[in-house]
Amino acid sequence: MFGKKAVKIGNGISVRPSKSGDKQFLKNLYHSTRNDLSFAVKDEEELSLMIEQQRTAQITGYGTTSPNAYEFILEKSSEKIGRLMIDWTGTEIRILDISFIAAVRDKGGFGSAVIASLQQAVKANNAAISMHILKVYVTDFVMCQNLGFRVKEDKGYGWHMLWSPNWESENSKKPFIVT
Repeated sequence: MFGKKAVKIGNGISVRPSKSGDKQFLKNLYHSTRNDLSFAVKDEEELSLMIEQQRTAQITGYGTTSPNAYEFILEKSSEKIGRLMIDWTGTEIRILDISFIAAVRDKGGFGSAVIASLQQAVKANNAAISMHILKVYVTDFVMCQNLGFRVKEDKGYGWHMLWSPNWESENSKKPFIVT
């Protein structure tokens, strides 16, 4: 389903499969997204070790729960700006991770552009898109609602969000929770 070349999507972003030469970028990107752990550990060396353990756990977890997942590098003007990891089941794309470097995070609508391009791609297959959003990421939750996602389940710590192309023809008054 996914080729080896970069594909241009909205907002000037290109998406390409990750390769072995991206390992250091992916490690640095993950470390840059874990500011939450700096509140738990003050020692820099200990913090770096903890973040690396979390990254290893994430990789292992995705390998176990989504062994056929695809990892992509997001680029703008040939510069690496992020990562997209999805699991395509044939009827649904599960967004496992989408993250951006600090310089572009929450700027320029890059997350919206990536998700909107996935929405366009799955329409032909009448497929859904799902993802989990932790409750600390309220802006991501609002972005997804603006893109037509609905809460499938409130898990307490986060929301399981779902989008279906079938909802586009419905009345714009959508229920907050999918029934």
